[in-house]
Amino acid sequence: MIKTLKKIKYFFEGKYISVNINKISKQWFGNQYGGFYLAQNSIDKSSIFYSIGIGEDISFDEGIMDRYGCKVFAFDPTPKSVVWVKENVTTQNFVFSPIGVAKEKGSRKFYLPTNNNHVSGSIHDIKTINNSNSIDLKFDSLSNIMKDNNHSKLDLLKMDIEGAEYEVIDHIQKNNIDIKQILVEFHPHFEKDGKKKTKKAIEKLEKMGYSCFGLSESLLEYSFIKQRVLCI
Repeated sequence: MIKTLKKIKYFFEGKYISVNINKISKQWFGNQYGGFYLAQNSIDKSSIFYSIGIGEDISFDEGIMDRYGCKVFAFDPTPKSVVWVKENVTTQNFVFSPIGVAKEKGSRKFYLPTNNNHVSGSIHDIKTINNSNSIDLKFDSLSNIMKDNNHSKLDLLKMDIEGAEYEVIDHIQKNNIDIKQILVEFHPHFEKDGKKKTKKAIEKLEKMGYSCFGLSESLLEYSFIKQRVLCI
């Protein structure tokens, strides 16, 4: 009942995008703020896991490493995040690169958050950033990064990248990148056309053969899995 009322409230606020949920066995990893649902027993120690957008919270990544023992290839160019990872993360299974992931390689203007106490900035002009306060940071495409790491496919991709998820999903579709599960925090309420962009992104994922199987209590973190994986 509470979740239904929240859906109604968020729908009118532009935060909630309706989607059919495939009822499969799943488990929540991470805290309430930085967590996602993962398909039950869908990865193992040898799985290739990319975590894009770290901020100052790796509760999901830690849960995956503790449970399955696999490496996490993490990416975030945000200055505060780079410092936080250096000071707080010691495990060798967390392989961090201080670069951003976008549709192509190159330097991008990165807008810092309006609130100096916050960590998350964006390459897009969204509600939470200060568009008069920006720095140039290094970005690269997902396909280039995978090639550099000798990865031809991914078992798991997690994205929390403040509005850049839409261009990355476009890139995944255009380059036919093989990914079993995609976990993404959408930001439909950050831009005027955010709701429309989110609907289109979900439609693209469905056309690529993905099925949504999990939605967080905040109604922003979506979990998708390839239909072919469910048939194995």
